[in-house]
Amino acid sequence: MNDSPNTDIVQAIQSIASALVNPPGSTWLAWTPTVTAGSGAFGSASATGRYTKIGNTIMYRLDVTVASIGTGTGCVFSLPVTAAFTTGHIGSAREDATSGNAGTVKLNSSNVQGSVSRYDNGNIVSGGSGSVVRISGMYECV
Repeated sequence: MNDSPNTDIVQAIQSIASALVNPPGSTWLAWTPTVTAGSGAFGSASATGRYTKIGNTIMYRLDVTVASIGTGTGCVFSLPVTAAFTTGHIGSAREDATSGNAGTVKLNSSNVQGSVSRYDNGNIVSGGSGSVVRISGMYECV
């Protein structure tokens, strides 16, 4: 009688275990969104983000830093992957450095940008220069 394990079964179990721990598409990728004001213009703003794609679902998170507010109000950022639709709520936001404003993210009139508004449709960056807006969400992609 052979007491050694069946190599094919062991390899299959190892493959299944690896897929459960690291499902396809589970890697978070760096992304540098383009960020602009919803109206007016920021004096200086930047953004960094990360996203992952699992099937047709994009999960994302990003930080927008408004170093100089200029005449800008609102916040618009480019999506990492084109959305499958052109309207809808795709995330939430919070300004963490100056005002503590909470907000929502919706698709702009295109499927390539998100627009951030304060919870009451006001200006998410009403705290002015030094605002840091932390944004996260998910949406269906094409």
